[in-house]
Amino acid sequence: MVKVWGSMLLSCVLAAPAAAQQRQLVEICAGCHGVDGRSNTVPIWGRIAGQNYEYLVYVLKLYRAGGRDGVNAGMMTSYVRRLSDAELADLARYYAQMK
Repeated sequence: MVKVWGSMLLSCVLAAPAAAQQRQLVEICAGCHGVDGRSNTVPIWGRIAGQNYEYLVYVLKLYRAGGRDGVNAGMMTSYVRRLSDAELADLARYYAQMK
């Protein structure tokens, strides 16, 4: 029983920094896309909640590479340019699972 609790505690301790980092990333996105990813405040900024995971990863990488044009492309590029592939995937997974 002690082994089970010990490994569960270790999993929680290791997951805590990742969860805190994801919250920071999501807070940046929420500034434009809203906490729920629905862009209710400014609809032209795009609803990302419930989007296809692969599409979100693709478009985030495209923004990061400077491969998108448009009014908000520069803003998006500046936010995602410093993110790793793993961070982009985490963001995509977070928003894709929303309904």
